Amino acid sequence: MMTTKENVTCLAEGCIYPTDLKKTGINANEIIIGPTRSGKTTSVIEPKLLHTFEGSLIVNVTKRALVDKYASVFRKRGYQVWDLNLANPEESNVSYDPFHYVNKDKEIIKLAETMVGSETSASKEGVADPYWDQSAISGLAAIMGLAKMNAESDGREVCFQDFYTLYSAMRVRENQGGCVTNLDPLFDEAERKCHDHEYGRMWRTIRGNSSKTAHCILSVMNNAVDKLMTDEALQMMNNRQKISFEELSNKKTVLFITTSPVNKTMQKLSDMFFTDAFRMLFEYAESLPKKELPLPVHLICDDFATGCKIPDFNEYISVFCAKKISVSLLLQSESQLTCMYGKEEATTIINNCDTYVYFGGMDSQTCESISKRRNIPVEDVYTMPLEQVMIFRRGSKPVTARRYQTYEDPIYKELFEVREKER
Repeated sequence: MMTTKENVTCLAEGCIYPTDLKKTGINANEIIIGPTRSGKTTSVIEPKLLHTFEGSLIVNVTKRALVDKYASVFRKRGYQVWDLNLANPEESNVSYDPFHYVNKDKEIIKLAETMVGSETSASKEGVADPYWDQSAISGLAAIMGLAKMNAESDGREVCFQDFYTLYSAMRVRENQGGCVTNLDPLFDEAERKCHDHEYGRMWRTIRGNSSKTAHCILSVMNNAVDKLMTDEALQMMNNRQKISFEELSNKKTVLFITTSPVNKTMQKLSDMFFTDAFRMLFEYAESLPKKELPLPVHLICDDFATGCKIPDFNEYISVFCAKKISVSLLLQSESQLTCMYGKEEATTIINNCDTYVYFGGMDSQTCESISKRRNIPVEDVYTMPLEQVMIFRRGSKPVTARRYQTYEDPIYKELFEVREKER
């Protein structure tokens, strides 16, 4: 066990390593695989919190107890602590509005893609049909673009409320076999002002269609928006303290993001946040003379492959190391990642993590992968004892060891046993 005040990663008993690339020669990206209740939170996330003294953290949690437990710890270490509580948005002390990070047309389209999600709608025959989703993405992006244009003409930044106000006011009616909407004149006016107005073109996926087709597209759009917007979410977005990725990269900060493991209503907003976080951190690093962040930023992504696919993530992770960005990706299995990203992209993501920690499980794809990595019979992987983990680090032989005993950590005892005695 280490008691020094330096950043280390604790992977198992006797397996504690510096996170500094200059000391290790390997990147700080980690893949952590294990089924539900295998101990990933206690044995991976908590040690990471205990042993972070420098740099910034973005931590996705599903247990509020972790925030309550560690917020004061980081404040004593000189950190500013931001709390984005998507389980109860009104309790957040910072706001996240995805429109604050939209500067280009392609970013609006990506935002619409994240809202609709990665599941393809089915046709009447029950066969997967991407037409409805793609049309819904175009329709949402068109309204987003119109909201952005209106806000800019008023001399202010666009916010989600601008989009939501337009969207909520939309009405569709049939007209001689086709359909018209009350937003059509607004798009016509925008096209008169700008002849190559892309959003007007996108809006034609709705207007002019048969009423039946238009309502099918609107159904997908409504489903996407209804899953995202609540009164509590809008209240959170209006919080004065905005999340600034630039500030997080320059000042020691820990940002806790709480999502509910049972209520998936706000999962979409969490997906949007991480999409923006990876992009904004990367772009900010690119804008600096050294092409790297002033402070290293580590992101802990719980249940990484259960949300929406993050666009271009396989490309981002390939260059994270050079930007002083790193991630811990917590998964239930390799097949979960493959299902979300496809085989090639999932392989790229795994290959760019120099550390792989396996907590056991019954997924055949993962067990076969571990069997090859460890050069042992696949049966031995299936029957691995519950308290053991297997660790693979680039440049080192695989290690099988007992799970990290967080509650025996000297720093943990120093922080929390004293607190318990004071009670």
